This record gives sequence, C-alpha cells and structure tokens, in this order.
Amino acid sequence: MTQILMYHSLSGIVLAADGRAVVHSEADEAPEFITVQKLFQLTPQAVLAAGGAGYGILLCQGFLSYIQRTGIQDIEEVIDHALPFFSSRIDVVRQRSSPFPVQAELERVYILIAGCTFQPADTDPFQVAFIASDSLSDPLHTVKTGNVLTIPRQLGVEYSLSRLDTSYDSIQTAEAVCEKYLHKMAKDGNEVGFPFYVARITLDGIRIRIIE
Repeated sequence: MTQILMYHSLSGIVLAADGRAVVHSEADEAPEFITVQKLFQLTPQAVLAAGGAGYGILLCQGFLSYIQRTGIQDIEEVIDHALPFFSSRIDVVRQRSSPFPVQAELERVYILIAGCTFQPADTDPFQVAFIASDSLSDPLHTVKTGNVLTIPRQLGVEYSLSRLDTSYDSIQTAEAVCEKYLHKMAKDGNEVGFPFYVARITLDGIRIRIIE
C-alpha cells in the first residue's frame, strides 16, 4: 500500500510518501515487500508522487525523462503536459508490467503533481494536480482536491492537517504531522515502510528530505 500525504497552504505545499511497495505473485504465496522511489523532483518548481499500482511509478519515471528532455520548467506547463502524456502511455506500460489479470484494487493509479510558479500573480502561486484512474475501464482524469489529500484515505491525518491555519506559515507543522503519521503507519503494519520522502515546496524553492 503506497502512502501519500499532501498539505497545501498559502505559504507552501508539503508532499510526503513512503518507500515500500508490495509485489503480489501467486495467490497462495505471501506478498513480497520491496523498496521503491515514489516521489520525484521534476523541475526546480515541481515534484510528483505515484500511488496505487506499481506501473504508476514507471509512468512517472517516463514523465520525468520527458520533462528533462523537453526542458519544461514552469509548473503550469508541467501540469498541462501531464494528463496527455500519461493517457497516451498508460495502456502500454500497464500491459508490459502486468500482462496477466490482477485484483481490481491493484489497477488503481494515482499521480500527484505539486509545485510553485514564480510568475507574478494575484492568485495562489502553489498548484496541485491530482490525476487518477480507479479501474481498467476508468480513463485517467484530473480530480479536484482540497488543501489536504491522503492516498489511500487516512482520516486521522486528514483531520490533523485540516485543523492547521492555511493562512499562516503552517508548513513546518504540517511536515511534522506527515512524518509522524508515516512512522506510525510503518510501525503498525508491513505495507508502509522506509525510506520516507518529504518534500517542502515554498517560494524559496523545493527541499526534499529522505528519512531512512
């Protein structure tokens, strides 16, 4: 179970993810746990995280290469290119990584892009795009989000983050809350584990910490 936590305020964005993936083989065999990177820095202005089925990570790696190759920098351009890119490649990547039928819950794909624009604007400079598909028959699409998002849903952490005052500098507190919950979930079960990736996005840029 991939765990992704996001908090969006007027002073920045916190995006956190664990580094454990579950590999399912034969039905009568115990799942295998491996370490993967689910959070990537796309540009000096943007990061993205993959959740759900494992091929979502492959899609994100491909998008990272695409962004680097094209030289796109601005978060708005990154978001504009994201859905067309992922939609054009998901079927091929899915087939290559999962040629045989799998459980329905393993077909869900979630991609979260977050970043900051440094262009002068009267609106919130921090932007988030959440792209999702809940099944093979559900095309990738953009889903509207609030200032708090957890994948999968974690009502406890959502409640804690939602109580923070987004009009003030709550980024440091939000970062601590996300880190605390990742530790708790790793302690309580096998499907969330180290390393943890915690990204802080502010007007000063992007800082990513890796917690081993």
